[in-house]
Amino acid sequence: MTVRQHRISAYCGAAFTLIELLTVLAIIGILMALLFPVFTGSRHKARQVTCINNLKQLGVATLLYVQDYDEHMYPYEYNGPSGPGDRITWEYYTDYSIEHPNDYRRGLLYPYVRDERVFNCPDAGAFAGTVGGNSGSYGLNFDIAGTGINGTETIGIAMSAAEVHAETILIGDTALVVNKKLHGNDLMFPPSYYNGDSVHGLHTGYASIVWLDGHTKGMRPVCGKPSAEGCKMTDYSIGTILRAPYSGNKQQDDYYWELSKPNYRFLFYTSGL
Repeated sequence: MTVRQHRISAYCGAAFTLIELLTVLAIIGILMALLFPVFTGSRHKARQVTCINNLKQLGVATLLYVQDYDEHMYPYEYNGPSGPGDRITWEYYTDYSIEHPNDYRRGLLYPYVRDERVFNCPDAGAFAGTVGGNSGSYGLNFDIAGTGINGTETIGIAMSAAEVHAETILIGDTALVVNKKLHGNDLMFPPSYYNGDSVHGLHTGYASIVWLDGHTKGMRPVCGKPSAEGCKMTDYSIGTILRAPYSGNKQQDDYYWELSKPNYRFLFYTSGL
């Protein structure tokens, strides 16, 4: 056998057989199937962390705003210079009379964050945006919005009106279901509100919340006030946040939204909750 023939014979002997090649491909496929959920979960976790950081910034921005405005919150919205359809809200500027993107750089909180990306959760996707004048994926506690909803007030509630800041929701993941589609909304409604549930558990069943004292926490929404559409948790991951099972008692059900909590501690203590 010549040297050349020996080299060819050695090369051919080292080649993969069809069975070996298929075995390697099968192993690669199994590894990809095992690792893909891990990579997907990591990306989702990274977006959840970004959402929490967004809300932390909005919480700090709120505290800075309060310091600048004599310990008063911003209103939900008030009329702009061009008329009733022209509105400046806590998070953006809009004109309800025309269809256009919301301008976050002209909102009341923007000077304290200087980044319009913090007003939307990266997991919110396509539903966050202009929908009939509504905002992106974060909503302000309806009870904190107060009289600013009528568009005539330029100052919000006094911080002293909230008795337990660490147990009062400020801003969190919010969405509404309109015609079986998700829409963003800039208000988060309490359980007793007629519009029903609005807390969006888009982070594998959890909603990111920043509280009035500035701390953030993930909360798992549950089905709240019964409605004609039934529970929205199954199809849309939308529910509400309750301190105790839904009872129909406004004081008990709206605990995390209400500013005044004079008898709540006694109520929960005596009921064993």
